[in-house]
Amino acid sequence: MQDFDKFLTWVEGQDVTKCDEHLRAQTSIIDIPNMDFIGRFENFDEDFAKVAEQLGTPYEKEVRLNVNRSTKKVELTGDQRRRLQRIYRKDYEVFYPELLID
Repeated sequence: MQDFDKFLTWVEGQDVTKCDEHLRAQTSIIDIPNMDFIGRFENFDEDFAKVAEQLGTPYEKEVRLNVNRSTKKVELTGDQRRRLQRIYRKDYEVFYPELLID
C-alpha cells in the first residue's frame, strides 16, 4: 500500500458506496437531498461564516497558531486523476464538477 498505483488498483476493487468509511464516497454517506448547505474544507472560514450568519450567531475568523509549513506536495499523473474520478465519479459531479477531466 506504499505504491499509490497499487493502492488505487485495490480501491478500484472496492464498492465505494459500502466500504470502509475512510474510503467511502461522500455521496453515499451524506443525505444530500435533505441538506441546506454543504461547505468545503478549502473554504472553511467563509463557509462557516455563512452558516453562523444564517443561525444569527456571531463568528470571528479562527486565528491559526499552529500552521503546517510543509512544502511536500502530492503530484498525481493524468492517469491517476482519471482513475480517481472513475472511482468517485458521483462525488466529483456533486462537489467538484469543475475538476472533471473526462
